[in-house]
Amino acid sequence: LAQRHLTVSLRGAAAPRPASSGLRLFRRSSPATATAADTAAAAAAAEETVTAVPLRDMQMRTAVPGFFQGAARIARTELRSLLASPALYIFAALILLQVFGNSLVITGAFETRLLLTPGQLAAGSVNVLSFLLLLLLMFYTVESLERDRATGLAALAYTAPTRTGSILLGKSLANSAVSLLMMIAAFLGYAIALLVQGTVPLNPLPFLIVWGLLLLPTVLLWTAFVTAVQAVTAQRYTTYGVCLAALMATGYRVSTEKATWVDNWPLWGAVHWTDMGPFQLDREALVLNRLMVLGLAVLFTAIAVRGFARRQPDAIHTFNRLQPRELGRQAVRLAPFALLPLVCGVMLWFAVEDGLQGKAMEKKGHDYWKQNLATWKDAPLPSIAGVDLDLQLDPERSWFHNRGSYELINDREEKPLRQIALSGAPHWEKLRWTLNGKPYEPENRSSLYVFTPPAPLALGQKMRIGFEFEGRFPWGITKNSGRVNEFILPSGVVLTSFSTGFVPLIGYQERTGIKKDENDYEPRVYPDDFYVGRTDIGFGVSRPFPTRIAVTGPDGYRYNSVGSLVSDTVKAGQRTMVWKSDQPVRLFNVVAGRWKEKRGNGTVLYYHPEHDYNVDEMILALDSARRYYSEWFYPFPWRELKVSEFPQLSGYAQGFPTNITFSEGIGFLTRPDVKANTVFMVTAHESAHQWWGNILTPGKGPGTDVLSEGMSHFSTLMLMEQVKGNQARMELAKRLEERYNDRRRVDAERPLVKIDDSHDGDETVKYDKGGWVAWMLYRQMGRERALAGLRQFMADWKDGPD
Repeated sequence: LAQRHLTVSLRGAAAPRPASSGLRLFRRSSPATATAADTAAAAAAAEETVTAVPLRDMQMRTAVPGFFQGAARIARTELRSLLASPALYIFAALILLQVFGNSLVITGAFETRLLLTPGQLAAGSVNVLSFLLLLLLMFYTVESLERDRATGLAALAYTAPTRTGSILLGKSLANSAVSLLMMIAAFLGYAIALLVQGTVPLNPLPFLIVWGLLLLPTVLLWTAFVTAVQAVTAQRYTTYGVCLAALMATGYRVSTEKATWVDNWPLWGAVHWTDMGPFQLDREALVLNRLMVLGLAVLFTAIAVRGFARRQPDAIHTFNRLQPRELGRQAVRLAPFALLPLVCGVMLWFAVEDGLQGKAMEKKGHDYWKQNLATWKDAPLPSIAGVDLDLQLDPERSWFHNRGSYELINDREEKPLRQIALSGAPHWEKLRWTLNGKPYEPENRSSLYVFTPPAPLALGQKMRIGFEFEGRFPWGITKNSGRVNEFILPSGVVLTSFSTGFVPLIGYQERTGIKKDENDYEPRVYPDDFYVGRTDIGFGVSRPFPTRIAVTGPDGYRYNSVGSLVSDTVKAGQRTMVWKSDQPVRLFNVVAGRWKEKRGNGTVLYYHPEHDYNVDEMILALDSARRYYSEWFYPFPWRELKVSEFPQLSGYAQGFPTNITFSEGIGFLTRPDVKANTVFMVTAHESAHQWWGNILTPGKGPGTDVLSEGMSHFSTLMLMEQVKGNQARMELAKRLEERYNDRRRVDAERPLVKIDDSHDGDETVKYDKGGWVAWMLYRQMGRERALAGLRQFMADWKDGPD
């Protein structure tokens, strides 16, 4: 049996009859008694056969199965054995139940259920499906490799003329076929769910992209890894221990947010889908990560083939294998297989370190905090008296160029402003400044730019600071597919005056450079009468200001901003849209996309062409909000109210003046609920921020956000009752109360006037309890007196600066 090939010559034997596994059976043609002469002749013939045929020709003529032919035979045998196992079907049922339980009930804003879409289902199933498949593959891979030894067939099976690679590949193919069956079953289940929902059409392409290009390499790597560990250790329970330890270590790093693209090989928490253009933010990272994973799969396969023992090793053989010289020789042989994963891993590591969430950016943020906290944290600030911007966008390259100016005014009853600071960003390039129209070089304090005018800026005096710069935004990849609130991508553009993404910010930004558990600090403790005297603004600037924002970019996009559109021109494939604020604003943004539009009565909805499911209900909510909020609180001061949809790279909505932004998972993909009117509710809430947040802006201090979020919930209750009826309002009120009861922290809850978002449970107090308390006050006072008080309140405080 130790011979690789054996040539046999038998006197009077018939032609050999093929059998399985390379075994050849010979049958005597007739019973006969061998004589001494016959024996001598047979021996001579055998000797002549062996000596006359060269060894190389013998090997070529011997019927040895090919590499893939042998693997296919073994795969068929293993698959029959797996399919006959009842445990497979029990585990499959558990996988499907868990996957469906996590994917079929997807929630969005305010715990509203979302429409099921193929992309959301495929991406949402990756975490659970991959984890359960990895457990299943670990068990079946180890047991399939142990089956030959456990049944006593190893001595026969491993001496067959079948290559080691064919044996391992065949077993791996059988186990991978089980994974494929699980995916097919999950797809059929999702297809049935989409058909039952009857709203979003079935499209297999997202499943092919997510499961085929992203999940399949994970399965291949894991199968190769388990096989390599089993081949090297030849111990079932040692393999289980090593593999479970690898899974737990990966899960720990992901759950503690320490994992990066380099070590997140199963892509747990890193797959996010958007119908408007999937995987544009971190496409480079995904490609490198998957190439690294496939390279590791090949490396572990090579280790498994070299380490798989087809003969029972003795002590001397084991000792020789562990000699440094022998280990070095094996490492040299395996080095070519390690080249691809090593190169991809190093490239990923540098990309993460230099990316927008990497160590380099963390250090720049820390330097900003360290150099400026003590000097500029509570420094007095001027107000903006006017904004003028000329913004150029290239979404395909995530590139922008901005040239503009701020007119600043000292509106504080304090000493003259000797210095004025503007916060910038490290991704700005080719930066130039002007002061009152002349070139100027401010002091650069780690991206805090300090301007010293020729004479201190006295009360009521103005100065103009100009700027010009360009850059890529976002600059580089995320750490591990983290969410981003602002971006320039082919699928859409979202830029706001809340950050330094595309414009400077006035003064020192307190939260920049703060890292949890390192240099963060307790929030400020305010006295009960902190609001006496002038209270600074909670967000934006203290006084409204006029804006002119011109946006230029490819003709295929529409570019929305605050105010009214005053011109829209196209030249040489470039579109320029100019927006001016018909009434002053405190905040501004720029949003771009390839949209369809739906117009209402002084309202308009810009949405992705495939997301037309809820546009009629959203327009009804916009029209109703503009009409009734204007009657109840204050007349809408701008010409048009619009909503712009953006890719779900972050799930939020923001109500900038005249230009509300909705992530695609809010409103557009909210599942309609006749009883709860969820689509109407989320649109009405965000529309209310035009009044509670823009016309009336909360101050800086504890409890003030109730005037934004709590009053928007209260306004939604009123609008629901006005448009949908009292029963609909009662249903919404009940759900807000249930949400508050479920999410509140009884042991840490503080009064409404004390919450500052620093404690667990503050969010539901601000939104849900705040809305309910305003509703109870409204009912206690009576409708007419309550609305008269709210109108007077907004008229008195809407323009600041207090």
